[in-house]
Amino acid sequence: MASQISSSDVGLPPNSYIYRIISTAPRLDPLSYSKTDQLAIISSDDSLRYIDPATLNVNGVVKTVNNSVTCLERANDAPSNVIATAGRDGLIRFWDNRSRQKVLEIQSPNKLVSSLVCDAQKNFVAAGIENPDDGPHESPVYVWDQRNTSAPLRSFFESHTDTVTSLQLHPTLPTLLLSSSTDGLVNIFDTSQSEEEDALYQVINHGSAIAHAGFMYPSTDIFALGTDETMSFYALQSQEEEEEEPTPKAFGDVREPLGWKHSERRLDLVPVCKGVGGPLQYEYDIAKSVRLSSAHGEEVVRDLFTDTHSQTTYTVGEDGHVRAWKTEASTDETMVVDEEADTRKKDKKDRKEKRKEKKEKKDKKSQMHEAKRPTSHVFPGATLPFGMAKAGADTSGGENQGGFASDTSPIYGFSHMHDSGTGGSASLGNFPIFAQAGCPNDDINACKYAQWQRAQPRQEGSVNARPGYFDITLTSNIRTEMTVTNHTALCRLTFPATPVTANTTLNPHILVELADLPRTRSEANITVYPDSGRITGGGRFSPSFGSGTYQSYFCLDFHGAKVKDVGVWSNSRASKQAQSLKIKPGDERQTPSDTPAGGWVQFEKPEAANQILARVGMSFISEAQACSNAEREIATGDFDSVVAVAEAAWKSKFSVITLKDGGVSEVLLKAFWSGVYRSMISPQDYTGENPFWEDGEPYYDSFYCIWDSFRSIHPLLTILDPHSQTLMVRSLLSIYKHTGYLPDCRMSHCKGFTQGGSNADIVIVDAYLKNISAGIDWTFAYEAIVKDAEIEPPDWNLEGRGGLASWKSLGYIPTENLDTDGTGLETRSISRTVDVVNGQDTGFEGFLQPRYMNGTFGYQDPIFCSPLLNFTGCYLNPSGRETYEGPIWMYSFYAPGDMASLITTLGGTDTFVKRLDWLHESGVLYVGDEQSFLNLFLYHYAGRPGKSAQRAHQYIPSLFNDTISGIPGNDDSGAMGSFEALVMMGLYPNAGQDVYFITPPFFEEVNILNQQTGKTATVRNINFDPAFESIYVQSATLNGQPYTKNWLTHGFFLGGGVLELTLGPQESDWGTRPEDVPPSLGPFGNVTGMNELDRRWTESGHGRNIEHDQYDNELERSFCISVYFSLLFLRSVLPYFIMIKNVDTHAKPTKAAEIKQLWYPMLVTQGVILQPVSTGPKAGRSNVRIADSQHHSVSNNDSGRHRIGANTRVAINQGS
Repeated sequence: MASQISSSDVGLPPNSYIYRIISTAPRLDPLSYSKTDQLAIISSDDSLRYIDPATLNVNGVVKTVNNSVTCLERANDAPSNVIATAGRDGLIRFWDNRSRQKVLEIQSPNKLVSSLVCDAQKNFVAAGIENPDDGPHESPVYVWDQRNTSAPLRSFFESHTDTVTSLQLHPTLPTLLLSSSTDGLVNIFDTSQSEEEDALYQVINHGSAIAHAGFMYPSTDIFALGTDETMSFYALQSQEEEEEEPTPKAFGDVREPLGWKHSERRLDLVPVCKGVGGPLQYEYDIAKSVRLSSAHGEEVVRDLFTDTHSQTTYTVGEDGHVRAWKTEASTDETMVVDEEADTRKKDKKDRKEKRKEKKEKKDKKSQMHEAKRPTSHVFPGATLPFGMAKAGADTSGGENQGGFASDTSPIYGFSHMHDSGTGGSASLGNFPIFAQAGCPNDDINACKYAQWQRAQPRQEGSVNARPGYFDITLTSNIRTEMTVTNHTALCRLTFPATPVTANTTLNPHILVELADLPRTRSEANITVYPDSGRITGGGRFSPSFGSGTYQSYFCLDFHGAKVKDVGVWSNSRASKQAQSLKIKPGDERQTPSDTPAGGWVQFEKPEAANQILARVGMSFISEAQACSNAEREIATGDFDSVVAVAEAAWKSKFSVITLKDGGVSEVLLKAFWSGVYRSMISPQDYTGENPFWEDGEPYYDSFYCIWDSFRSIHPLLTILDPHSQTLMVRSLLSIYKHTGYLPDCRMSHCKGFTQGGSNADIVIVDAYLKNISAGIDWTFAYEAIVKDAEIEPPDWNLEGRGGLASWKSLGYIPTENLDTDGTGLETRSISRTVDVVNGQDTGFEGFLQPRYMNGTFGYQDPIFCSPLLNFTGCYLNPSGRETYEGPIWMYSFYAPGDMASLITTLGGTDTFVKRLDWLHESGVLYVGDEQSFLNLFLYHYAGRPGKSAQRAHQYIPSLFNDTISGIPGNDDSGAMGSFEALVMMGLYPNAGQDVYFITPPFFEEVNILNQQTGKTATVRNINFDPAFESIYVQSATLNGQPYTKNWLTHGFFLGGGVLELTLGPQESDWGTRPEDVPPSLGPFGNVTGMNELDRRWTESGHGRNIEHDQYDNELERSFCISVYFSLLFLRSVLPYFIMIKNVDTHAKPTKAAEIKQLWYPMLVTQGVILQPVSTGPKAGRSNVRIADSQHHSVSNNDSGRHRIGANTRVAINQGS
């Protein structure tokens, strides 16, 4: 029985219906969600309303989301920040749950949309069409790639003859789409096939009009409920079977066995459960049914949603009300606690108290973020610095990109390779193992095998993570501790003396699954050896953000108990007789490629302390190499010794930094050391594990992606760990040698999607300028960078740059760029007029704007794609326009090589500072994405270094701290962590230049030991105040001599020295003179600063002069001038051929002759235009009329690439 706890008409007009209710919380799996903090409904007044689930109060309304709205769906599973609506106007619209703004619109070829399904993580949108009474006898199903919505990717016209009532994607097979219709058919389409005849995978004739159909997660079965209230279950046809209709399990009319009568005015929720004994053995579980008495009175209940976390069901109906129901707990249950159980509880409490005390006493350097905030996606498990093996727990929730997330989602396995801090879909997580204390009644088929069956919640407070070690206990009372070497994971499993599962004795059962986190396995094999219990195997998988496939292998050994039985398993059944298994698509003699499968070993009772060690060697080469890695790296079963070696490796990395903290808070210390730690998780050292070439060079992988890492990770490593940075640069050049281009994104030996151009160029230039040199052929490096700049690849979605032909012929990349040379771009554009009259002008003009091939200009609102307007509008949105992951307001500040000329162009330092203040104070800047980082320090170029210090404290610790939301957005392989570490050290770099901006460190003193020279660089604050009342430099000395420049070169770290900063509570004149600001290339640049850089070639002991004699002086100088000043700042992230139109703010140029051009000889080739259009206010949009605004879409060949700068196409970010 359920009791009604609240009801609300949610402010709807009289006689309104509510059609649909959903939770906006992230989905954990097709049946469960994260804790619901917001509901959404659509109603007959065509509104979308956001509802507080606790009070049923309305906390947001979007009026007229569609004309005759029919559909409301989530746009993705996690993070669920977007929902979608559709209606009989043929428009599919996506809405940001935070801003309530429309972020994407799709026009269906047929206006009568009756059903909808979306998955933004797969860029998938499908709509089913209503067939009116007088309509044609066809109801199409349309499928779009969300990155290209100008036309459907698939159109299935012939498979339904009447209204499409349901659409659903298969929960584990992402290409399979289910549709149902009032024509009585359920169709399963394979959307990877372009022809409808080939795509029609299965047809089920239900025999009556279907009201609703879907998949029975977690099985692959299908249910269908008819409008005549008949229900049946069907099996999904196997790919290997002949095409024949499966025999259904028919329930018939559901009303009779359940005793339902319309006159009783109630709503019963009755579970349907699958039993044993064969396929499709579904039965009603009437004992667990829940009755909602009176429901919505005489009115029809249209929809419901149950929040399992609060045990609350929400219903909506034709009475226009939302009602909340609480399931009443049974009152006849009693709890029996015997002495043994009470002792176990006390022991558990004691262990928790000891763990808490130990945690409080840990060295500050070992403090790290567990992946507390789901969207940071930090890997919290055991790893070495840059190690390949990364062992940790894997959750079944939607935020498991790093494997583990600190939510309530259960643990389904422990795997041995992961990425960290990425967005998009999860990656790696290959071959998870899972332990059970035993099988009930010693029956191996009574153990749990499939992920959804075996997943276990964690014990609250049991997670303990530190560098090189991870520890967690599940509700099964099985404790799993993990540590690693470079290619091998070691797990120590401690089993309870008495298993919690009934009728079970302690005979530990450990399985391994042939799977990865994103479930991309296409083929695999496994062998279990009965004498030793060793399990070996491998599989083929797909990368999460790239093309192609990769093969991975494992070798699993055990120590600590005698082997009892071994075998393999498939689906939910195990076999002792079979000891090997192969999975190969298209081979009917083998296990189908979509079937869960693996191997298992059962043991006698462990020999000591109820513990078993599991050692897992990993390889990308072979099973034999996986075994060799494990045997070489962990020869004995001494778990604690392996932990000690891992911890020592981390302490060695941390030891180059020493702090005198000056009494700052624990929050700041944790944030700093966490940032340093996260900077050294990736890239990953795969040297010796490259299956494609072996050239004696180091090989690093998981550059995920350099678009994120070039700004902070690689500059930080250049300071703290120049040896590793050298190996990474050599690896990049090795990749260029064997693939033809430098990578921007690379993971699992696969080419990743390009983001913002060829960003590896900047990493290489930065390394050259900062003495990263051992073993690097700089002539070859120069060749690699020039190729990126001059030769367009066939598919620049994966490498290099696009639009080079236009760049060379026009001097810019136009907004309609017909790229006939490469496959990376085919664009279409739709020209239409949009009226925007809202708000008040901000008082600024002069912004980047798109330019067409004929020289005329388009328009993009400068705050578009910011927290103020369509926040994610240029992330996954194919109409993302001309910028990528950020607004024009932000990108208009991005001329890192010639800030002096930009400041002059924008009206001088005072105006520049006012604009920069507005950027930081208006809410338009989002510091959770890497392209925002440099904006904190651009004040230095205007002679206001104190303002840069002010901005540093504005964002730290408010956004970077040790709370659950202490990492804004994805950590992006440590980019966020390295940013906070550099900012707190007080020397933030301008990547690709030998420039560090000086701001006071967040500590009294920071000391950094250089590995190359053995010298120590010290930054010391005089008058340091841990409350940060005094954050402004009053004066400075370098090695005892007055120092007035507000920047330093890398020579400070190489040569060592002491920089003392005297602080005060107000800005001073320190670092404000023109000769004190960092250098700029153009005619308005700081000549003194340029001379400072030029001194690098004439003075010894600084920069490259340490090894100067091994290079030709002319080559060296040519390299730095032409690469550093030309290629770096002319890459396709943001070109800066600046044009100013001195006419009315709201007008747009129509002729090139109207433009007054300001040419910078070294900055002329890329063509972004600075236009005097005005931007909107903080609350909304600009007060202008927009004519001929261009809305673009990208072809299927683009694979999700969007635009930046002057219409440069780039890849969708895996980052925040």
